Amino acid sequence: MSKHEWELVNEKCKELHEASLIQPSSFNFVVAIVMPIKKDVVKLWTKKRMCRDYMPLNLVTPQDK
Repeated sequence: MSKHEWELVNEKCKELHEASLIQPSSFNFVVAIVMPIKKDVVKLWTKKRMCRDYMPLNLVTPQDK
């Protein structure tokens, strides 16, 4: 990720932590963060949003059939 994207991620994580929606983890599995673009208020593709990629975690999680 670019420096600007890292700043956005850090800012968003700080907001979520202060709102008690997330907490530090001691789990030994890391989930990748991706920053896709989305439309802003004037319908231009300029805004970035923070998403997590859980595919690697899903691969090692036992399936519940």
